[in-house]
Amino acid sequence: MASPASETLSPILYLPHGGGPLPILGDKVHEKMVSFLKEITSRLGTPSAILVISAHWEEEIATITSGSHPGIIYDYYGFPAEAYQIKYAAPGHPQLAKEVFELITARAFQQDLMNSGGLIMVYLCRSS
Repeated sequence: MASPASETLSPILYLPHGGGPLPILGDKVHEKMVSFLKEITSRLGTPSAILVISAHWEEEIATITSGSHPGIIYDYYGFPAEAYQIKYAAPGHPQLAKEVFELITARAFQQDLMNSGGLIMVYLCRSS
C-alpha cells in the first residue's frame, strides 16, 4: 500500500439509499439526488478503491468483507420487482481488506474477516 503522502485523498461521501434502492427506481421525488450523484461522479474521477461502511449487518462485531466476489443481499421489502433484480458485480479486494483489518486491529477495534456472504459491514472494491 502506498504511503499517505504519495496519494491524493478523495472526499468522503455519505450516500443514503433511503427505503430500498430509492435513487434507481425512477421516482420523481428522488430526481435531485439522482442528478447530484450523476454530477458528482464527473468531478471526482475514478477511485482506485471504494470503502463502504454499512449499517446493515448480521455479525455481532464489525466485519470486513474480504472475498474477491461479494454478493448483494436484498434486505428490503415491498418495492417493485426491479428493486430485487439489481446486480452490482464490483470485485472485492482481499489484500486491501486485510490491510484495513490490520489498521483497525492496531486501534484495538473488535472486528472479523468474512470471506463469503453478501451482507457487509465494511465492503471493499477496486474499480477497473
